[in-house]
Amino acid sequence: MGEQHPPILMERAGVQYDLRLSKKRKLRDTLRRAYRPEQRGRFWALREIDLRVEAGESLAVVGANGAGKSTLLQLLAGILEPSEGRVEVRGDRKSTRLNSSHVALSRMP
Repeated sequence: MGEQHPPILMERAGVQYDLRLSKKRKLRDTLRRAYRPEQRGRFWALREIDLRVEAGESLAVVGANGAGKSTLLQLLAGILEPSEGRVEVRGDRKSTRLNSSHVALSRMP
């Protein structure tokens, strides 16, 4: 018997946005980025997310503004593709119910 795959599996998933293309910037932000060339115009909304939801489990996504809740749900819905890692959702994404949870997000060391 082979190992069963869970309906939702994320491994080291991350989403990076290019801010130069996605929103207006203030002059202050532009100047601040000029002194940090390694981060110029890029932002990680999610990074190294591991998530496994087994059949019959539920999931709640709770967090502060800007924590990546919408980005996480867009990954699960197939609206966004991860910049790194992988996301697998088995079954009909339209019928996936995301409500309460026994599952926690974790970061890999």
